[in-house]
Amino acid sequence: MLNYFGEKTSDYGGSCDTGLDKPELQDMTVTAKKILRKVYRVKQGFGMRYVVDILKGSNSEKIREEHKKLSVYGIGKDRPKEEWMHYIKELLHFGYLQQTGSEFPVIKLTDKSNPVLFTSEKVYLSAPVHVTIAKEPVIYQQHAYEKGLFENLKKLRNQIAHEENVPAYLILSDSSLLDLATYLPFSKTDLPNISGFGAFKIEKYGTPFLEMIQDYCKEHRLVSQVELKRPKKTKKISVVKERASDTKRASYELYRSGKSVNEIAAERQLSIVTIEGHLSFYITNGELDIKDFVPADKQELIEVAVFQYGRLSLKLLKENLPE
Repeated sequence: MLNYFGEKTSDYGGSCDTGLDKPELQDMTVTAKKILRKVYRVKQGFGMRYVVDILKGSNSEKIREEHKKLSVYGIGKDRPKEEWMHYIKELLHFGYLQQTGSEFPVIKLTDKSNPVLFTSEKVYLSAPVHVTIAKEPVIYQQHAYEKGLFENLKKLRNQIAHEENVPAYLILSDSSLLDLATYLPFSKTDLPNISGFGAFKIEKYGTPFLEMIQDYCKEHRLVSQVELKRPKKTKKISVVKERASDTKRASYELYRSGKSVNEIAAERQLSIVTIEGHLSFYITNGELDIKDFVPADKQELIEVAVFQYGRLSLKLLKENLPE
């Protein structure tokens, strides 16, 4: 590419996988001969795809009748089209074929291809890399779900992902959409029961998905099934009554005098976390107002997260709340 645009450089840069991960060459003489003979029999006047179509025995109308009568017509049915394309490109790369023309490029034989066709010279090429595409996991759902709604929700998710230029799974997973299509939540207060809906996603994506569910249920006369999605029982938290102490009171008095948490920590030579713990005690007993420390919009998000995940794990809450 650098050479093409006028910046001279060596053919081997030593940085990319093409140079560093050179594939092992294999004896592909038989394959090469099939391709070279095909190019020769069509009088070197056609492009790569046409040659591959003849190898595959294509019934396309673009294939000339005289070419369908050739003995080499259809000799490559045992391999997929992409594999034949790969080997043609390999023969081009190693100089056994050349491509001419710009608007409608055709492939032709070279001097290097003659020994392969007419003597016993062998050809070594790299095999194509076969990529295995993993199948979508089968998601088990305990209750029946609305298939039409599920497909509509997937389209909505893809639309949002396209607008935000992110992969669809980052918006919501398939299992979350399946939950929506099964339990049919109608309001934001229902969404904490749906897998994948933390406080952040409820605020950001809840409305469009809920509107789609509401419209679908109205059209099909369906009612919400959220009661089937019962939240897991959480352990009862035994509240240990904490008592005020001299050290807590000292931090409290300094805060009431107008000093910040950092200033109190520096003055008392204690950690910030310790001072916050002291002041939290006075928030709990009502002497300090939580609004002085946490804005109302953040409180709302935290409350939704607590409703969904319980109060046992601060780590879980933190993971499901925005920065």
